[in-house]
Amino acid sequence: MLAAQTRFMPNVKDTRRALVRIGYDGTVHKTFRGHQADKRFAHEVRVLRHLEERGCDFVPRLVSADPQTLTLVTTNRGSRVEHLSEPRMKELFAEITPRGISMVAIHSNETDGHPQDAFPLVIERMKEMGFGWLSLDDGQQFTAKAYGATRTPHYFLFDKNVVLVYTGRMDNSPRDASRAETNELRDAIDDLLAGRTVRVPQTDAIGCNVKWWDKERHWMPADACDLDYLDQKFPGKN
Repeated sequence: MLAAQTRFMPNVKDTRRALVRIGYDGTVHKTFRGHQADKRFAHEVRVLRHLEERGCDFVPRLVSADPQTLTLVTTNRGSRVEHLSEPRMKELFAEITPRGISMVAIHSNETDGHPQDAFPLVIERMKEMGFGWLSLDDGQQFTAKAYGATRTPHYFLFDKNVVLVYTGRMDNSPRDASRAETNELRDAIDDLLAGRTVRVPQTDAIGCNVKWWDKERHWMPADACDLDYLDQKFPGKN
């Protein structure tokens, strides 16, 4: 019923595996097709519900799910968060470089479904925006998997001995710095440089989810918003 009442923009995706349309009301309508469509539908619904229960920020909210038509409807939260964060990343880089901290951006999104994330285009954008940090291509996603990265951006702060001391978000408002009520990454940097134990070593990252090869665009590990998740990747971090 909801789909019949919704006016749509042009199709975002129309393949053998899925039809994705955006409503003018901002909702995302996805119909699963092809091999194991019912299982892929059920898995995505299960993950979205699980992440919402976990209170994950910037995860699309499930509005409805119809198992007969294999169609789910979600909100469109989180779109382009990584680009909205770029000016703030540039500001952060300018702050920490004189303090002796290096910054490296690792790009891990799959590029078949997200050609705008192809590494040559990333380099072009770096030049266009005047970014001064080092960027690395993780096209096979080895680093993202090893680190347990879930979102873009997802920050990892290491000490001089390459021991992880903080992971998560910059603060609680990547879209608007004036509304930020926390500064976990900067606080962690201050603690590190002062020789103190980082007071808040881990937070949930905020941003678009990493786009994995051979996974649906909203797929995330089921425990991605569990704050014990990174302990599996870096045991003994705390």
